[in-house]
Amino acid sequence: MRRKLLFVLLAFLLVTGVACTKNQAPAEVAKEDTEADEIKEEKDSNEEMADGTLVSEGMMDIEYATQFTIEKFKGGYRLVRNIFMDEPVLVVPEGKPVPENLEEGTQIIQLPVTKSYLAGSNMVAMADGIGAIEKVTVVGQDVDWHFQSINDQLESGHTVFAGQGDKADYELIGTSEPQFAVDQSSHEKHFDKFRLFEIPLVAEENTAEPNLFARMEWMRCLGVLYGIEEQADAYYNDQKSKIEAIIKGGETGLMVGMGAKSATSGKFSTRKSGDFRADYIRYAGGKYNLEGFESDKGGPATLTDEDFYTKFKDCDILIWSQRIPNDGTMEDLIELYPSIVDFRAYQNNKIYVQARKFIQMGARNPADVVTDIHNILISEEPITTEFIIHVPKN
Repeated sequence: MRRKLLFVLLAFLLVTGVACTKNQAPAEVAKEDTEADEIKEEKDSNEEMADGTLVSEGMMDIEYATQFTIEKFKGGYRLVRNIFMDEPVLVVPEGKPVPENLEEGTQIIQLPVTKSYLAGSNMVAMADGIGAIEKVTVVGQDVDWHFQSINDQLESGHTVFAGQGDKADYELIGTSEPQFAVDQSSHEKHFDKFRLFEIPLVAEENTAEPNLFARMEWMRCLGVLYGIEEQADAYYNDQKSKIEAIIKGGETGLMVGMGAKSATSGKFSTRKSGDFRADYIRYAGGKYNLEGFESDKGGPATLTDEDFYTKFKDCDILIWSQRIPNDGTMEDLIELYPSIVDFRAYQNNKIYVQARKFIQMGARNPADVVTDIHNILISEEPITTEFIIHVPKN
């Protein structure tokens, strides 16, 4: 009997509870939902911060780059530091508050980013590679762009050219209201102008990174700044894995030189042994002809006529790194530099010239450039690829 009464009581409570829920006003339900959301947001915020201070999750694993670090915090916050700036940059996720108790001078990028300024063509190329080109609204280079997206944006007015280096129009940059800027460290004397317009700034000199992979890792830094971290990491890892696959193929034993005589100044130029373009050759399976020549530095180097002749004469393959005058034929090259007929590369019909898009696309698609160089190394016959053009012997 007692069990029967208990069953009836439970059934009554269940029915009345359901009825109360059904009869609850929509406004009351909405109020309860809002209160629940607010409690959840407050709980999430408390987990992300302690007394208004961000809670660190450790440093991002930057494999090669030496010019920046990125610290991760709970809630998706990211703190970017780079060696050229005293003021770090905090990237704040969309819809999240700016934390209290920040380091003095901390610059704030509030996601989502829709407008930005990139001074260097290599940065623009990387932004295109990781899928952020629509967010680039001001550029600091007036060059022949070799990818269609930026040409279309410049033509439509979505992106504007603000001048280059000392001639940059900082008033135009400021009034364009970019949410952040990436400028070259060589423009340091102008950095106060970004501070005047309260534009968060990251300075870079990625061409001076210690190797090609370090230079490529700036794609990951851009991904954090634009709020597309996973997307950028995926692109970087894809490019890196393609290059690593070529490296695993081993060395060819062929010596490759990359240099030229300027048709305007008459000077001979090449790249230092520590330069990322020397890594194009190494990673492709070649031996860089200037191995050990300022191996701790990147960038260009000038050689005397005698040194150029001595260091390039015995190269199996020569990649001419500047435009060959007139029609770009071997006759034009011999007219510019008659001694080239003594070179092994000339005698073996293995002289090439960089395509005009070589530099920009090397920043955007470095794996493709390494692949092209690898292909000319393993091919018995001279070939022309997308980025490396064969200059046939007379």
